[in-house]
Amino acid sequence: MVTSCLALGTVAGLASTLGSCAPRHEAPAPSRPLSGPEASRLASMRLHNFRDGRVALHGTLGAPGQEITLNGWVDWQRPLAYLAVTGRTPGAADGLIQAVPGVVAARPGRVTVPPAQPPADGWRVRPLGPTGPKGAPLDTMLTVLFTVAADQLDSPEPIARSDARWLRRDTVANVPVDVLLGPAVPPRLASPTPAAMGPVQPRPSATVSLPDPGSLAAQGGAVRYWLDAQARLRRLEAVVGVNIPLLLDFDRAQQPELAAIDLLGGRRVAPRAVTGAEAAMLARVRQRDRAARGGEVRVVIPTPVAGLLTAGGWLDWRAGVGYLAVRDPARAGEQLLIRADLSGVASLAVRAAGSAAPLPPPRGAWQRSRWEQRYDAAGASDLDLLLNEAVGLASSGRDDADFLARTATWLRTDTVNGVAVAVFEVAKPAEHGVPRGQARLRYWIDGSGLLRRLEVRARSGGFGRLDVAPRTRVPYLPAVTYP
Repeated sequence: MVTSCLALGTVAGLASTLGSCAPRHEAPAPSRPLSGPEASRLASMRLHNFRDGRVALHGTLGAPGQEITLNGWVDWQRPLAYLAVTGRTPGAADGLIQAVPGVVAARPGRVTVPPAQPPADGWRVRPLGPTGPKGAPLDTMLTVLFTVAADQLDSPEPIARSDARWLRRDTVANVPVDVLLGPAVPPRLASPTPAAMGPVQPRPSATVSLPDPGSLAAQGGAVRYWLDAQARLRRLEAVVGVNIPLLLDFDRAQQPELAAIDLLGGRRVAPRAVTGAEAAMLARVRQRDRAARGGEVRVVIPTPVAGLLTAGGWLDWRAGVGYLAVRDPARAGEQLLIRADLSGVASLAVRAAGSAAPLPPPRGAWQRSRWEQRYDAAGASDLDLLLNEAVGLASSGRDDADFLARTATWLRTDTVNGVAVAVFEVAKPAEHGVPRGQARLRYWIDGSGLLRRLEVRARSGGFGRLDVAPRTRVPYLPAVTYP
Protein backbone atom coordinates (compact mmCIF):
# COMPACT_ATOMS: atom_id res chain seq x y z
CA MET A 1 0.00 0.00 0.00
CA VAL A 2 1.37 3.43 -0.95
CA THR A 3 1.81 5.79 1.99
CA SER A 4 3.95 8.49 0.42
CA CYS A 5 2.99 12.11 1.01
CA LEU A 6 2.15 14.65 -1.65
CA ALA A 7 4.82 17.20 -2.45
CA LEU A 8 5.54 19.58 -5.31
CA GLY A 9 8.71 21.02 -6.75
CA THR A 10 9.21 24.77 -6.60
CA VAL A 11 10.35 26.80 -9.57
CA ALA A 12 13.90 26.14 -8.46
CA GLY A 13 13.29 22.41 -8.74
CA LEU A 14 13.17 21.73 -5.01
CA ALA A 15 10.42 19.70 -3.36
CA SER A 16 8.37 20.75 -0.37
CA THR A 17 5.77 18.57 1.35
CA LEU A 18 2.16 19.48 0.62
CA GLY A 19 0.14 16.89 2.44
CA SER A 20 0.29 14.16 4.95
CA CYS A 21 -0.87 10.98 3.22
CA ALA A 22 -3.73 9.51 1.18
CA PRO A 23 -6.60 11.85 0.32
CA ARG A 24 -9.29 9.88 2.12
CA HIS A 25 -9.47 7.51 5.05
CA GLU A 26 -10.89 4.49 3.25
CA ALA A 27 -10.21 0.77 3.12
CA PRO A 28 -7.47 -0.10 0.65
CA ALA A 29 -8.93 -1.27 -2.66
CA PRO A 30 -7.25 -3.99 -4.74
CA SER A 31 -4.54 -2.31 -6.76
CA ARG A 32 -1.57 -3.22 -8.91
CA PRO A 33 1.49 -1.63 -10.50
CA LEU A 34 0.91 0.36 -13.68
CA SER A 35 1.18 -1.43 -16.99
CA GLY A 36 3.43 0.03 -19.67
CA PRO A 37 0.52 1.67 -21.59
CA GLU A 38 -0.89 3.07 -18.33
CA ALA A 39 2.48 4.60 -17.40
CA SER A 40 2.66 6.14 -20.88
CA ARG A 41 -0.84 7.58 -20.50
CA LEU A 42 0.08 9.12 -17.16
CA ALA A 43 3.32 10.46 -18.65
CA SER A 44 1.38 12.25 -21.42
CA MET A 45 -1.32 13.72 -19.13
CA ARG A 46 0.43 17.02 -18.41
CA LEU A 47 1.20 17.64 -22.08
CA HIS A 48 -2.47 17.01 -22.96
CA ASN A 49 -3.49 19.53 -20.29
CA PHE A 50 -1.11 22.11 -21.71
CA ARG A 51 -2.30 21.56 -25.28
CA ASP A 52 -5.97 21.70 -24.32
CA GLY A 53 -5.27 25.08 -22.70
CA ARG A 54 -8.43 26.32 -21.02
CA VAL A 55 -10.79 24.14 -18.98
CA ALA A 56 -13.50 24.75 -16.43
CA LEU A 57 -13.08 23.37 -12.95
CA HIS A 58 -15.26 22.71 -9.93
CA GLY A 59 -14.13 21.34 -6.61
CA THR A 60 -13.87 21.49 -2.88
CA LEU A 61 -11.04 22.22 -0.48
CA GLY A 62 -11.24 21.07 3.13
CA ALA A 63 -12.81 18.40 5.26
CA PRO A 64 -16.54 17.61 4.83
CA GLY A 65 -18.63 20.13 6.73
CA GLN A 66 -15.81 22.68 6.65
CA GLU A 67 -14.97 22.74 2.96
CA ILE A 68 -14.91 25.72 0.64
CA THR A 69 -16.19 25.45 -2.93
CA LEU A 70 -14.08 26.34 -5.96
CA ASN A 71 -15.61 27.31 -9.30
CA GLY A 72 -13.90 28.80 -12.34
CA TRP A 73 -11.35 28.13 -15.03
CA VAL A 74 -7.68 27.54 -15.61
CA ASP A 75 -5.69 28.38 -18.73
CA TRP A 76 -2.70 26.05 -18.62
CA GLN A 77 -1.00 27.62 -21.62
CA ARG A 78 -0.88 31.19 -20.33
CA PRO A 79 -0.92 30.06 -17.40
CA LEU A 80 -3.75 31.75 -15.41
CA ALA A 81 -6.34 30.57 -12.89
CA TYR A 82 -9.59 32.49 -12.29
CA LEU A 83 -11.80 31.17 -9.49
CA ALA A 84 -14.67 32.01 -7.19
CA VAL A 85 -14.12 30.73 -3.65
CA THR A 86 -17.14 30.35 -1.36
CA GLY A 87 -17.48 28.96 2.13
CA ARG A 88 -20.48 27.05 3.44
CA THR A 89 -21.59 30.28 5.12
CA PRO A 90 -20.65 33.86 4.16
CA GLY A 91 -17.30 34.81 5.62
CA ALA A 92 -13.71 35.84 5.11
CA ALA A 93 -12.99 32.87 2.84
CA ASP A 94 -15.33 34.20 0.15
CA GLY A 95 -13.93 36.02 -2.86
CA LEU A 96 -12.53 35.99 -6.34
CA ILE A 97 -9.06 34.64 -7.02
CA GLN A 98 -6.76 35.18 -9.97
CA ALA A 99 -3.35 33.55 -9.97
CA VAL A 100 -0.32 32.95 -12.12
CA PRO A 101 2.58 30.73 -11.01
CA GLY A 102 4.10 32.36 -7.95
CA VAL A 103 1.55 35.19 -7.60
CA VAL A 104 -2.06 35.38 -6.38
CA ALA A 105 -4.59 38.22 -6.44
CA ALA A 106 -7.66 38.15 -4.18
CA ARG A 107 -10.83 40.25 -4.09
CA PRO A 108 -13.13 39.70 -1.07
CA GLY A 109 -16.87 39.24 -1.55
CA ARG A 110 -19.28 36.37 -1.99
CA VAL A 111 -19.48 35.36 -5.66
CA THR A 112 -20.34 31.81 -6.67
CA VAL A 113 -19.31 32.07 -10.35
CA PRO A 114 -16.54 34.38 -11.58
CA PRO A 115 -17.85 37.12 -13.93
CA ALA A 116 -16.49 36.90 -17.47
CA GLN A 117 -14.95 40.35 -17.08
CA PRO A 118 -13.21 40.52 -13.70
CA PRO A 119 -13.82 43.65 -11.59
CA ALA A 120 -11.15 46.30 -12.13
CA ASP A 121 -10.76 47.34 -8.48
CA GLY A 122 -10.63 45.87 -4.99
CA TRP A 123 -7.80 43.41 -5.69
CA ARG A 124 -4.78 42.73 -3.51
CA VAL A 125 -1.70 40.99 -4.92
CA ARG A 126 0.87 38.93 -3.04
CA PRO A 127 3.45 36.24 -3.74
CA LEU A 128 2.18 32.69 -3.56
CA GLY A 129 3.00 31.30 -0.12
CA PRO A 130 4.90 28.13 0.78
CA THR A 131 3.27 24.76 0.24
CA GLY A 132 2.88 22.01 2.78
CA PRO A 133 1.44 21.64 6.27
CA LYS A 134 2.76 25.06 7.29
CA GLY A 135 1.49 26.77 4.15
CA ALA A 136 -1.94 28.05 3.18
CA PRO A 137 -4.06 25.24 1.66
CA LEU A 138 -5.42 27.58 -1.03
CA ASP A 139 -1.88 28.48 -2.13
CA THR A 140 -0.94 24.81 -2.20
CA MET A 141 -4.03 24.05 -4.28
CA LEU A 142 -3.00 26.69 -6.83
CA THR A 143 0.48 25.20 -6.99
CA VAL A 144 -1.03 21.76 -7.65
CA LEU A 145 -3.28 23.24 -10.34
CA PHE A 146 -0.37 24.74 -12.27
CA THR A 147 1.85 21.69 -11.81
CA VAL A 148 -0.47 19.29 -13.68
CA ALA A 149 0.40 20.89 -17.05
CA ALA A 150 3.69 20.94 -18.96
CA ASP A 151 4.80 21.77 -22.49
CA GLN A 152 6.47 18.40 -23.05
CA LEU A 153 6.02 14.73 -22.25
CA ASP A 154 7.02 13.24 -18.93
CA SER A 155 9.17 10.14 -18.78
CA PRO A 156 7.05 6.96 -18.40
CA GLU A 157 9.82 4.57 -17.37
CA PRO A 158 10.53 6.04 -13.88
CA ILE A 159 6.77 6.29 -13.35
CA ALA A 160 6.34 2.60 -14.12
CA ARG A 161 9.24 1.69 -11.81
CA SER A 162 7.90 3.76 -8.92
CA ASP A 163 5.08 3.09 -6.48
CA ALA A 164 2.53 4.47 -8.97
CA ARG A 165 -0.55 2.22 -8.93
CA TRP A 166 -3.69 1.44 -10.88
CA LEU A 167 -6.48 1.69 -8.30
CA ARG A 168 -9.81 1.07 -10.04
CA ARG A 169 -12.15 1.98 -12.87
CA ASP A 170 -14.67 4.79 -12.43
CA THR A 171 -16.74 7.33 -14.36
CA VAL A 172 -16.65 11.16 -14.22
CA ALA A 173 -19.56 12.99 -15.87
CA ASN A 174 -20.43 9.72 -17.68
CA VAL A 175 -16.88 9.41 -19.07
CA PRO A 176 -15.13 6.09 -18.28
CA VAL A 177 -11.81 6.62 -16.52
CA ASP A 178 -9.00 4.78 -14.77
CA VAL A 179 -8.04 5.98 -11.31
CA LEU A 180 -4.26 6.06 -10.96
CA LEU A 181 -2.08 6.94 -8.01
CA GLY A 182 0.90 8.74 -9.45
CA PRO A 183 3.62 11.32 -8.84
CA ALA A 184 2.87 15.00 -8.35
CA VAL A 185 5.94 16.02 -10.39
CA PRO A 186 6.75 13.29 -12.92
CA PRO A 187 10.23 13.24 -14.45
CA ARG A 188 10.61 14.85 -17.88
CA LEU A 189 11.34 12.80 -20.97
CA ALA A 190 14.94 13.36 -22.05
CA SER A 191 14.05 13.33 -25.75
CA PRO A 192 10.32 14.11 -26.18
CA THR A 193 9.66 12.14 -29.37
CA PRO A 194 6.30 10.33 -29.04
CA ALA A 195 6.96 8.06 -32.04
CA ALA A 196 10.00 6.63 -30.30
CA MET A 197 8.00 5.60 -27.24
CA GLY A 198 7.06 1.96 -27.11
CA PRO A 199 5.22 0.12 -24.34
CA VAL A 200 7.04 0.43 -21.05
CA GLN A 201 7.13 -2.63 -18.85
CA PRO A 202 7.15 -2.03 -15.09
CA ARG A 203 10.26 -3.14 -13.32
CA PRO A 204 10.76 -4.27 -9.74
CA SER A 205 11.08 -1.30 -7.42
CA ALA A 206 14.40 -2.68 -6.19
CA THR A 207 16.01 -1.56 -9.46
CA VAL A 208 14.98 2.08 -9.06
CA SER A 209 17.93 4.40 -8.53
CA LEU A 210 16.04 7.24 -6.84
CA PRO A 211 16.84 9.15 -3.64
CA ASP A 212 14.07 7.15 -1.96
CA PRO A 213 13.80 3.93 -4.02
CA GLY A 214 10.27 2.79 -4.74
CA SER A 215 8.64 5.87 -3.23
CA LEU A 216 6.54 8.47 -5.02
CA ALA A 217 8.13 11.01 -2.67
CA ALA A 218 11.17 10.87 -4.98
CA GLN A 219 8.89 12.28 -7.74
CA GLY A 220 7.14 14.94 -5.68
CA GLY A 221 4.65 12.78 -3.80
CA ALA A 222 1.35 11.05 -4.48
CA VAL A 223 -1.76 12.36 -6.28
CA ARG A 224 -4.84 10.48 -7.50
CA TYR A 225 -5.64 11.09 -11.17
CA TRP A 226 -8.84 10.15 -12.99
CA LEU A 227 -7.68 9.68 -16.63
CA ASP A 228 -9.87 8.90 -19.63
CA ALA A 229 -8.80 6.71 -22.55
CA GLN A 230 -7.12 9.70 -24.26
CA ALA A 231 -5.00 10.44 -21.15
CA ARG A 232 -7.01 13.57 -20.35
CA LEU A 233 -7.41 14.50 -16.71
CA ARG A 234 -11.03 14.46 -15.56
CA ARG A 235 -10.57 14.58 -11.78
CA LEU A 236 -7.77 15.10 -9.30
CA GLU A 237 -7.59 14.30 -5.60
CA ALA A 238 -4.82 15.20 -3.18
CA VAL A 239 -4.05 16.38 0.32
CA VAL A 240 -2.84 19.99 0.51
CA GLY A 241 -2.28 20.38 4.24
CA VAL A 242 -2.83 18.55 7.50
CA ASN A 243 -6.13 16.71 6.94
CA ILE A 244 -7.04 19.16 4.14
CA PRO A 245 -8.34 17.16 1.16
CA LEU A 246 -8.64 18.66 -2.31
CA LEU A 247 -10.99 17.39 -5.03
CA LEU A 248 -11.12 19.03 -8.48
CA ASP A 249 -13.23 18.08 -11.49
CA PHE A 250 -12.28 19.38 -14.97
CA ASP A 251 -14.72 20.11 -17.80
CA ARG A 252 -13.07 20.46 -21.21
CA ALA A 253 -16.32 21.47 -22.93
CA GLN A 254 -15.94 24.99 -21.49
CA GLN A 255 -13.01 26.98 -22.91
CA PRO A 256 -13.71 30.71 -22.52
CA GLU A 257 -10.95 33.26 -23.06
CA LEU A 258 -9.78 34.36 -19.60
CA ALA A 259 -9.16 38.05 -18.90
CA ALA A 260 -6.43 38.73 -16.34
CA ILE A 261 -6.64 41.85 -14.19
CA ASP A 262 -4.15 44.63 -14.88
CA LEU A 263 -2.25 43.80 -11.69
CA LEU A 264 -1.44 40.39 -13.22
CA GLY A 265 -0.54 41.70 -16.66
CA GLY A 266 -3.92 42.19 -18.33
CA ARG A 267 -4.79 40.63 -21.66
CA ARG A 268 -2.72 37.90 -23.26
CA VAL A 269 0.32 39.07 -25.22
CA ALA A 270 1.56 37.81 -28.59
CA PRO A 271 5.15 39.08 -28.72
CA ARG A 272 6.72 39.83 -32.11
CA ALA A 273 9.40 42.10 -33.51
CA VAL A 274 8.20 45.61 -34.32
CA THR A 275 7.66 46.67 -37.90
CA GLY A 276 9.65 49.46 -39.51
CA ALA A 277 6.70 51.85 -39.09
CA GLU A 278 6.36 50.91 -35.41
CA ALA A 279 10.09 51.42 -34.81
CA ALA A 280 9.87 54.87 -36.46
CA MET A 281 6.88 55.75 -34.27
CA LEU A 282 8.70 54.63 -31.11
CA ALA A 283 11.71 56.72 -32.13
CA ARG A 284 9.48 59.84 -31.95
CA VAL A 285 7.86 59.10 -28.57
CA ARG A 286 10.17 61.43 -26.63
CA GLN A 287 9.44 64.24 -29.08
CA ARG A 288 5.70 63.66 -28.81
CA ASP A 289 5.89 63.63 -25.01
CA ARG A 290 7.82 66.90 -24.93
CA ALA A 291 5.35 68.52 -27.31
CA ALA A 292 2.45 67.39 -25.09
CA ARG A 293 4.22 69.08 -22.13
CA GLY A 294 3.06 66.56 -19.50
CA GLY A 295 -0.02 65.70 -17.52
CA GLU A 296 -1.65 64.33 -14.42
CA VAL A 297 -0.14 61.10 -13.11
CA ARG A 298 -1.65 58.16 -11.24
CA VAL A 299 0.46 55.26 -9.94
CA VAL A 300 -0.63 51.84 -8.64
CA ILE A 301 1.96 49.24 -7.56
CA PRO A 302 1.26 45.93 -5.79
CA THR A 303 3.58 45.48 -2.84
CA PRO A 304 4.94 42.21 -1.40
CA VAL A 305 2.88 42.71 1.78
CA ALA A 306 -0.41 42.32 -0.15
CA GLY A 307 -1.24 46.00 -0.33
CA LEU A 308 -1.27 48.62 -3.06
CA LEU A 309 1.12 51.53 -3.15
CA THR A 310 -0.71 54.42 -4.79
CA ALA A 311 0.43 57.87 -5.86
CA GLY A 312 -0.98 60.91 -7.61
CA GLY A 313 0.58 64.08 -8.96
CA TRP A 314 2.06 65.68 -12.03
CA LEU A 315 4.65 65.07 -14.72
CA ASP A 316 6.29 67.98 -16.59
CA TRP A 317 8.21 66.56 -19.54
CA ARG A 318 9.69 69.88 -20.63
CA ALA A 319 11.19 70.53 -17.21
CA GLY A 320 12.03 66.86 -16.64
CA VAL A 321 10.21 66.80 -13.29
CA GLY A 322 7.69 64.55 -11.60
CA TYR A 323 5.93 65.47 -8.35
CA LEU A 324 3.82 62.89 -6.48
CA ALA A 325 2.08 62.22 -3.19
CA VAL A 326 2.67 58.55 -2.33
CA ARG A 327 0.62 56.34 -0.04
CA ASP A 328 2.35 53.15 1.06
CA PRO A 329 0.32 50.55 3.03
CA ALA A 330 3.45 49.92 5.12
CA ARG A 331 3.40 53.57 6.34
CA ALA A 332 -0.05 53.99 7.87
CA GLY A 333 -1.14 57.59 8.49
CA GLU A 334 1.78 58.94 6.51
CA GLN A 335 2.20 60.34 3.04
CA LEU A 336 5.48 60.67 1.19
CA LEU A 337 5.94 63.62 -1.15
CA ILE A 338 8.41 62.95 -3.95
CA ARG A 339 9.91 65.40 -6.43
CA ALA A 340 11.93 63.53 -9.05
CA ASP A 341 14.11 64.96 -11.79
CA LEU A 342 16.76 63.59 -14.15
CA SER A 343 19.48 63.55 -11.50
CA GLY A 344 17.70 62.28 -8.41
CA VAL A 345 14.84 62.43 -5.92
CA ALA A 346 13.81 64.72 -3.08
CA SER A 347 11.36 63.32 -0.52
CA LEU A 348 9.44 64.58 2.48
CA ALA A 349 7.24 62.57 4.87
CA VAL A 350 4.06 64.38 5.94
CA ARG A 351 0.78 63.47 7.60
CA ALA A 352 -1.60 61.69 5.24
CA ALA A 353 -3.94 64.18 3.60
CA GLY A 354 -5.63 64.22 0.21
CA SER A 355 -4.52 62.09 -2.71
CA ALA A 356 -3.17 65.08 -4.66
CA ALA A 357 0.34 66.42 -4.18
CA PRO A 358 0.04 69.89 -2.56
CA LEU A 359 1.16 72.92 -4.54
CA PRO A 360 3.39 74.67 -3.85
CA PRO A 361 5.44 71.94 -2.15
CA PRO A 362 5.46 72.48 1.63
CA ARG A 363 8.58 73.57 3.45
CA GLY A 364 10.27 70.97 5.57
CA ALA A 365 13.22 68.63 5.95
CA TRP A 366 13.33 67.42 2.35
CA GLN A 367 15.90 64.71 1.78
CA ARG A 368 17.81 64.64 -1.51
CA SER A 369 19.50 61.59 -3.06
CA ARG A 370 20.79 60.58 -6.46
CA TRP A 371 18.98 57.76 -8.21
CA GLU A 372 21.79 55.27 -7.65
CA GLN A 373 21.90 56.11 -3.93
CA ARG A 374 18.37 54.79 -3.58
CA TYR A 375 19.20 51.29 -4.87
CA ASP A 376 18.95 48.33 -2.55
CA ALA A 377 20.24 44.78 -3.06
CA ALA A 378 17.64 44.23 -5.80
CA GLY A 379 18.39 47.52 -7.58
CA ALA A 380 15.83 50.28 -8.14
CA SER A 381 12.45 50.01 -6.43
CA ASP A 382 9.33 49.62 -8.56
CA LEU A 383 8.33 53.25 -7.95
CA ASP A 384 11.81 54.56 -8.71
CA LEU A 385 11.99 52.55 -11.92
CA LEU A 386 8.67 53.96 -13.12
CA LEU A 387 9.50 57.54 -12.11
CA ASN A 388 13.02 57.53 -13.53
CA GLU A 389 11.79 56.20 -16.86
CA ALA A 390 8.76 58.49 -17.04
CA VAL A 391 10.73 61.65 -16.26
CA GLY A 392 13.31 60.79 -18.93
CA LEU A 393 10.82 59.99 -21.71
CA ALA A 394 10.97 63.45 -23.30
CA SER A 395 13.45 65.00 -25.69
CA SER A 396 13.62 67.39 -28.61
CA GLY A 397 15.44 64.73 -30.68
CA ARG A 398 14.50 61.34 -32.02
CA ASP A 399 15.75 58.00 -30.78
CA ASP A 400 17.48 55.55 -33.10
CA ALA A 401 14.78 53.74 -35.12
CA ASP A 402 17.25 51.08 -36.29
CA PHE A 403 18.19 50.29 -32.69
CA LEU A 404 14.50 50.09 -31.69
CA ALA A 405 13.81 47.79 -34.64
CA ARG A 406 16.32 45.35 -33.11
CA THR A 407 15.34 45.69 -29.45
CA ALA A 408 11.63 46.63 -29.26
CA THR A 409 8.79 44.12 -29.09
CA TRP A 410 5.11 44.58 -29.94
CA LEU A 411 2.93 42.81 -27.34
CA ARG A 412 -0.74 43.61 -28.03
CA THR A 413 -3.33 46.32 -28.56
CA ASP A 414 -5.32 47.64 -25.60
CA THR A 415 -7.01 50.75 -24.19
CA VAL A 416 -6.18 53.19 -21.40
CA ASN A 417 -9.12 55.27 -20.10
CA GLY A 418 -10.91 54.72 -23.40
CA VAL A 419 -7.88 55.59 -25.56
CA ALA A 420 -6.64 52.93 -27.99
CA VAL A 421 -2.97 52.05 -27.55
CA ALA A 422 -0.33 49.56 -28.65
CA VAL A 423 1.75 47.93 -25.92
CA PHE A 424 5.50 47.55 -26.48
CA GLU A 425 8.62 46.38 -24.68
CA VAL A 426 12.05 47.88 -25.19
CA ALA A 427 14.66 45.64 -23.58
CA LYS A 428 17.35 47.37 -21.53
CA PRO A 429 21.04 46.44 -22.01
CA ALA A 430 20.94 44.40 -18.79
CA GLU A 431 18.09 42.34 -20.28
CA HIS A 432 20.10 41.00 -23.19
CA GLY A 433 18.94 37.45 -23.88
CA VAL A 434 15.59 37.86 -22.07
CA PRO A 435 12.81 36.28 -24.21
CA ARG A 436 10.42 38.65 -25.97
CA GLY A 437 7.53 39.49 -23.69
CA GLN A 438 9.59 39.11 -20.50
CA ALA A 439 11.32 42.50 -20.14
CA ARG A 440 10.57 44.48 -17.00
CA LEU A 441 9.05 47.63 -18.56
CA ARG A 442 6.12 47.99 -20.96
CA TYR A 443 5.20 51.14 -22.87
CA TRP A 444 1.57 51.89 -23.78
CA ILE A 445 1.61 54.28 -26.75
CA ASP A 446 -1.45 55.89 -28.39
CA GLY A 447 -1.94 56.39 -32.11
CA SER A 448 -0.19 59.76 -32.08
CA GLY A 449 2.94 58.28 -30.48
CA LEU A 450 2.27 59.65 -26.96
CA LEU A 451 2.97 57.66 -23.78
CA ARG A 452 -0.25 56.86 -21.92
CA ARG A 453 0.95 54.19 -19.50
CA LEU A 454 4.26 52.86 -18.26
CA GLU A 455 4.07 49.39 -16.75
CA VAL A 456 6.58 47.52 -14.59
CA ARG A 457 6.94 43.91 -13.45
CA ALA A 458 6.80 44.57 -9.73
CA ARG A 459 8.82 42.84 -7.06
CA SER A 460 5.59 41.30 -5.72
CA GLY A 461 5.32 39.37 -8.99
CA GLY A 462 2.38 41.46 -10.24
CA PHE A 463 2.41 44.51 -12.49
CA GLY A 464 2.53 48.15 -11.42
CA ARG A 465 1.64 51.09 -13.62
CA LEU A 466 2.06 54.83 -14.05
CA ASP A 467 -0.73 56.44 -16.09
CA VAL A 468 -0.34 59.84 -17.74
CA ALA A 469 -3.42 61.92 -18.63
CA PRO A 470 -2.09 64.67 -20.94
CA ARG A 471 -3.08 68.24 -20.06
CA THR A 472 -2.67 71.40 -22.12
CA ARG A 473 -1.54 73.19 -18.97
CA VAL A 474 0.73 71.62 -16.37
CA PRO A 475 1.22 73.46 -13.07
CA TYR A 476 4.64 74.86 -12.27
CA LEU A 477 6.52 72.33 -10.15
CA PRO A 478 9.06 74.41 -8.27
CA ALA A 479 12.27 73.13 -6.75
CA VAL A 480 12.27 72.39 -3.03
CA THR A 481 14.68 73.62 -0.39
CA TYR A 482 16.83 71.39 1.77
CA PRO A 483 17.89 71.77 5.39
